Amino acid sequence: MEPTELTEKEFLRSQLEKFRAQGRSEAWIEGWVRGWKKGVAEGEAKFGRLVVILLKEGSIDLLKRVCVDAQERKKQYERFGIN
Repeated sequence: MEPTELTEKEFLRSQLEKFRAQGRSEAWIEGWVRGWKKGVAEGEAKFGRLVVILLKEGSIDLLKRVCVDAQERKKQYERFGIN
């Protein structure tokens, strides 16, 4: 199940249920949640940097593409050195 198919809350709930069913410890689950939230925040910041660059360039058509095309987004991250 992909996070984009569900709301963030639904995704987290389904993952927590799965982990508990697997017998994962609460400490492990809490660590996973912290890591997941950190990854989401980092991804949003990375995308935000790309959006700012493309807007400054006036590259609206390219911005539209990177919003829907993961391969194009990756290509532009590399082009602009966004890690």
